[in-house]
Amino acid sequence: MNMSHPFYRFYNILFGRKVFYSFNRFLFKLSLRGLGINNYENQRASGENTFIEKTAKKLEVAFDVGGNVGDYAKTIKQFNKECHVYSFEPHPAAYVRLAEVAKEHVFEAFNFGFGKENGTSNLYDYANTSFSSHASIHPAVIKDIHKGRRVKYEIEIRSIDAFVEEHGLAKIDLLKIDTEGCEYDILLGASGVLAARKVKLIHFEFNEMNVISRVFFRDFFHLLRNFDLFRMLRGGLIRLHEYRPVENELFAYQNILAVHKSCLSDFVY
Repeated sequence: MNMSHPFYRFYNILFGRKVFYSFNRFLFKLSLRGLGINNYENQRASGENTFIEKTAKKLEVAFDVGGNVGDYAKTIKQFNKECHVYSFEPHPAAYVRLAEVAKEHVFEAFNFGFGKENGTSNLYDYANTSFSSHASIHPAVIKDIHKGRRVKYEIEIRSIDAFVEEHGLAKIDLLKIDTEGCEYDILLGASGVLAARKVKLIHFEFNEMNVISRVFFRDFFHLLRNFDLFRMLRGGLIRLHEYRPVENELFAYQNILAVHKSCLSDFVY
């Protein structure tokens, strides 16, 4: 609906006053939920389960980047035992558990992270726990966003391009990235396989960690120009047809699916 539509002027006249500010803020938060944002209670609410249920059987090779303890990789294997899943987790303590789950559910686990290029980095997590799902190479994720005391680990970083070449992989059907603000750099390290059209699907999170990493949604739109972007909802996908700052630069938990334009009909539901 065009913003000049009479409905918007009518709403502003009635509710665009200070007395209705709290009411409008409440409506805004409700609307975010309906748009697929901040539905973090579980994988069903976030849309992840629906995505995996509808997609897993079509996958032959899947990358689980930021594997943590293997829940995502395990779910893929439950729907498709033949899919070759590679799961990557740089946190030393989380990797111990991931390796156990990988052995039980027959997928491959690796104790390193991905980035723009091969090297080393520091990984930060809470100081009062063995590991968490919030660990990030950005210390402010723990300190400023989650208000926790942090501990530092030195980790190995590789690029997806180097890994794919080393293992002679012809394709990646699904590249899932959940790395607390590092998603964009990881995609930069996969520029070769992206240019070669070796990746069909990319599932990544966009959230408040992107404030820390200073990556805008606009950056993903430009980098993934050969993909169509969708936001996951509880029971389906909503296409993000074009970049609109007021609708896209929402730094809160959301699952984004990028589908290569060559295979839209196979994976859009």
